[in-house]
Amino acid sequence: MTVVLIVLDGVGARWVRQDVMPTLAGWGAEGAIRSDGSTSVLCSSTYPNHASIVTGSLPVDHGMFTNEVVVDGVRRRGSELGPNVPTFLDATSEVVVGDQHLIGVVAAYSAGRHWPPSGEVPAGTQLDSFGYVSDQEVTTRVVESLERRPDLLFVQLNGPDTAAHIYGPDSDEAIDSYRSLDRCLAVIDSVARSRWEENLLLVTSDHDQETVVPWQRIDLQGLALQHGVEVTVAHEGTAAMLVGPGFQQSAWYEGVPGVGRSMIIADDVCLVFANPGWWFADPSMPDFRGAHGGLRTRSTVAVVAGSRQGMSVVRPAFLKARMGAEDWFALVQMARSVPWPTRDTIGGRLNRDVPQSVVSGGRPAGQTWPQPQSP
Repeated sequence: MTVVLIVLDGVGARWVRQDVMPTLAGWGAEGAIRSDGSTSVLCSSTYPNHASIVTGSLPVDHGMFTNEVVVDGVRRRGSELGPNVPTFLDATSEVVVGDQHLIGVVAAYSAGRHWPPSGEVPAGTQLDSFGYVSDQEVTTRVVESLERRPDLLFVQLNGPDTAAHIYGPDSDEAIDSYRSLDRCLAVIDSVARSRWEENLLLVTSDHDQETVVPWQRIDLQGLALQHGVEVTVAHEGTAAMLVGPGFQQSAWYEGVPGVGRSMIIADDVCLVFANPGWWFADPSMPDFRGAHGGLRTRSTVAVVAGSRQGMSVVRPAFLKARMGAEDWFALVQMARSVPWPTRDTIGGRLNRDVPQSVVSGGRPAGQTWPQPQSP
């Protein structure tokens, strides 16, 4: 049996509707769906949640609280370092993603095959407005992978996230992107259904998006420099991560228009959240009308369908409790008959804003994930 784990970038649980995403809604009706979805880790952003999905761990363990990782006061893309802990990817698995940087984020080099190869998009590949691979192109690669029948196929489709950032998540353009993505799922369905009892489909997303006003942006890093605070800021849409000696200081940003609550989530990391309509960004960032990262964009898709044998294994745990991003790891391992962890772990770390244990979210300076060539 092939376990197909599909992550829909930027699609909130609220869009799994017959009038918007009929293929996905149909999978839920035929298999199982949680109307409350699952929930992302914080920040509710792409790289932290993909890292949690493939490792079964929280950001304090895998090391990615935002799309960037701060090492010795320097912001680095999460794809340069990869997770601090092992993933469920192995020689019997394949990876196909639209965001080429996810190859590093999920350590796809451990898989038997991954695409784009070594995270480099081949010339002539159809791209979206942000330079990510189009959902249609990704779907073609997914179909090729399904024909090879790997033990595990990990898929990411990126289109809606780009559209929601540019136009806003509730715009006509974004809704069109959800529908376009669903048509890609219909292509996957047509191939998977030819051997339905040999395929188990697990579908989630990494975050929702919320509408922001383009000119209501907050440059926390610039503000920290003005006040002489020794802290490195990673802006993440409706959240920002503060790392450094001054991360516990708050007087310099309290009362700033648009800045909401803050939360210390590790012994060297603080998250600050924006109020509705506001967002954190460097001055060089283009105007966005949709953003994510904070507490309001944590509701994600939760649908399972396919093989009756596979459904009999995962359905009880899936319906038992609302899952977090880190719980999809356990569901995948159950479906693959991997004995760890037990079913009772599903939903065991949910419905809380921060980890109960306070441990360092950093990683040793200079540590990188080995990047061998794609097979």
